[in-house]
Amino acid sequence: ALLIERASPGSGKESFKEAAVAFESAIKEKVNLSRAHYGLGTCLYYTLQEKKEAEHHLLESHRLAPHDGETNWQLAVLYKGKSDLAKELVHLNACLSSGSSTPQLEVAAASAFARRNNKEDTTKALNHAAKAIAFDPSYGETIVDEITNETLKAKILEMVKKARAEARERDKKEEKVLIVKYFSSPT
Repeated sequence: ALLIERASPGSGKESFKEAAVAFESAIKEKVNLSRAHYGLGTCLYYTLQEKKEAEHHLLESHRLAPHDGETNWQLAVLYKGKSDLAKELVHLNACLSSGSSTPQLEVAAASAFARRNNKEDTTKALNHAAKAIAFDPSYGETIVDEITNETLKAKILEMVKKARAEARERDKKEEKVLIVKYFSSPT
């Protein structure tokens, strides 16, 4: 555990190459360390650009801990990069089935389902787009940039427009409340 903690690239204490070496050492000591395979796979994918080896370690992490959301997310990202929509969706669905909802996950799910381009998946794409837009309307624009279905783009942009209008109305109401509080408070 100490070796894995020391190897964490997010710690800023070591470079990604040093982290990769530490993760490899942890794996040599105990081959069944899901988090070490995840860490090594992530280092290899993002920094060292060794995609095939990264996939191997991320898949090993997934084999050891199939319900780990971070591993499923990284595999979804990897498969999107490889244009393997079927595998991307397998791992996105694993993330979604865990009950997780982040803006990035909702954007990725909306984009992936939209790329399948069938009626059922278009409905799923719209549902995930709505969730992403609820976090921030600009996420809708991110989704639109990634899809080709013009009808779906128009629906998502309409959702963005509506969310922004609602946000402006909320802001106006909050501003009025603040002004009233400011001017009605004793000095």
